[in-house]
Formats: sequence, structure tokens, C-alpha cells
Amino acid sequence: MLGLSSLCSLFLCVFLSCTSQSAVVDQAVKLSNCSTTTGMNWTSYHSYTTIYRYMKCLAYTYTELVTLVKIGNSYEGRPLMVARVGLGESNTTTVWLDGGVHAREWISPAAASYVLAELVINNMDYTSLLTNFTVYVMPVMNPDGYEYSRTTDRFWRKTRSRHNGSLCVGVDANRNWGYRWGGEGGSTDPCCYQRYQGQTPFSEPETRAAKDFILSLDNVILYLSLHSYGQFILYPWQQEDEEEQILATVAVMAMGEEGEYVAMSAENAAGCSMGWAKGEAGVRFAFTVELPPRREGFVDNPQEGFELPASEIEGVGEKVAAAVVTMVGRIAGFGYV
Repeated sequence: MLGLSSLCSLFLCVFLSCTSQSAVVDQAVKLSNCSTTTGMNWTSYHSYTTIYRYMKCLAYTYTELVTLVKIGNSYEGRPLMVARVGLGESNTTTVWLDGGVHAREWISPAAASYVLAELVINNMDYTSLLTNFTVYVMPVMNPDGYEYSRTTDRFWRKTRSRHNGSLCVGVDANRNWGYRWGGEGGSTDPCCYQRYQGQTPFSEPETRAAKDFILSLDNVILYLSLHSYGQFILYPWQQEDEEEQILATVAVMAMGEEGEYVAMSAENAAGCSMGWAKGEAGVRFAFTVELPPRREGFVDNPQEGFELPASEIEGVGEKVAAAVVTMVGRIAGFGYV
């Protein structure tokens, strides 16, 4: 799969060898306009404002393909934005992709926004996918925490909500979902730096908005949530589900060489979004993708693993896009379209 940095050479090649020259030039102009006007690229990590502006630009530029949906506001008032990508209104089988649930995992919003850009800018390569499926991408589910990690505390994980009777701030947005909420993997201590589960399920406006919106969609067949780090393809719990195992395997293969990623169940993550999608929302396939790096290199200082160099964004984005496309293709082969 070609990365966004290869688009210019791709455009030139197609321009010289194909008859649809005007369409190629139009695509190049659109790419240049959105990148130039918003400052968005995949060689740096960007603010939520820049990501939001880029999403707006795509929706404005590709009006027949992209619709931008505001599903709510964060605790601090930032708009919670989702991009709908699809050709026409008849494709009611839905794929959901989110990132930025945990603030410090910067590669997650970067990779999610890369997938969005890849599907939109190179949409002619994905005509079948975008005709048969509607893809919803939410690059940053926790914008307050994400911005706080950029300006104040690089390793902040949670949201930025405040709670009655406590001076401590924030909830783990991946322990706040309703399915098996309060079980193993969460914390009842509001001052827990990492895993406070909240006073109630969906106490956070961010998780509540995402939940309500996902439940409003037609036939969500695949839920993918991007996190870091460790290089795992996680599914909700250990079970005999042949199709799920096949999807996990093709995702592992699409993400890299043999052994680069590992598929496994996530048993100790009560209240996580993936478990809710599978166990309560009825999504047929639900996975969490733990992006690079691998954990082995950061045993002595685990926090350093969240500081993946920006030079690796594009490569990670390419692999995630390949996994999404491969998984959706296999789902179509299963006969769910």
C-alpha cells in the first residue's frame, strides 16, 4: 500500500499512463489544499485543533464522500467529531474506528487520522469497500486529555473531568464503558493516576457520546480501537469463534512480518470499549489494536514507550490502513454485506 508521501509520484505516474488525467490532477489539488490550509501531515504529532481542521477540510472538499458529525462535547467543551466516509446512502453495513482514548498514546490519533486520509484521498482505490461499507472514524475520543498531555503532563492517560468530593481529576476512558464495568482492571479510587473507572458507567461525556452515537448506527459489523503500546491485536475474551480468529490472524499478517504482532484475548479490562461493543452493543467483531513499540524494550522505564518517534507515524499508519482494508475485505467474504 502506498503511503501519503508517495502520492505525488503516484499522481505523476497515473497522469502519464491513464486517460483520467483531470481526475488525478483534481485529487492532487485536493490533497495539497487540505494539507496546506490546515498544516496536517504525518511527519509530526499535531494538536486536536489541527486534526479537527483537517477533518473539516476533507468534508468540505470531498462533499460526496465525507460527512463530519459532531456527536457531543468533551468535559472542557471541545467538540467530539466523527467523520463518516462512504459512497452513497444505501451501504448500511458499518465499520467504526477510534483513537485517542488514552491521552498519552499519541500514535493512536495520528494513525486513525492517517487511515481517514488514506480512504478519502485514495478513494478510487477503495470503491468496493466504500460502496459496501460506511466507515466512521473518530481520531480523538479524549481531546481534553490529549491536549493536556501536549501542554502539561506528557504521560497523562485519563480524561479531565472533576468529581464531587475529590480534588483528583479524570477518568480512564477505557474503563468507563458499561459492559462488566467495575470488574478486574479498573479502580474505584478517583486519585488513581491510571485506571479510575468513574463513579458510574458512562460518567464521562466523551464515552457517553460515543456510546449513544454507535448505538444509533445501522449494523456495526466491526469495531476497532487504536491504542499503544505493545503490538497486539486484542479481542474481548477467550472463545471459540472461528471467524473472529480468522480476522485476528489476517490483521496480524497485514500489520507486519511474522511475530511482529500477536493476537490474544484481553481478559482483565472490565469496562473497556471493545468489550462493550461486543458484549452489549452487539457488534459482530470487536478488536483493540495496540500499536508500536513492543514492550520488551521499555521494561525499566515503561513511559518511554509512549514517545514513539514521529518519523514512524507514516509507517504505522500504512499498516493500520492495510489491516482495516484486509479485515473488511474478509468480512465481505464471510457474507455479512
